[in-house]
Amino acid sequence: MKCEGFSQITDLVDYLSNNLIIAHYCGFNIMKPLPSYWTFDRFIRDIDNKTLKDLMRFQVLKLSELGIID
Repeated sequence: MKCEGFSQITDLVDYLSNNLIIAHYCGFNIMKPLPSYWTFDRFIRDIDNKTLKDLMRFQVLKLSELGIID
């Protein structure tokens, strides 16, 4: 499994726009417009970094438990 790393929000927006199945897997309704650059920017600025770290840790542990990653 490959993990994408984006250094710019524009890269993320472009990636999701060009890979709608990934956007769908991320929980976006691909029948509607994807969030704008400004929506992602606001989310990143406003969310507590500890919350993101805890979420990432939970996801990694869950994927490991399911045998998807090791």
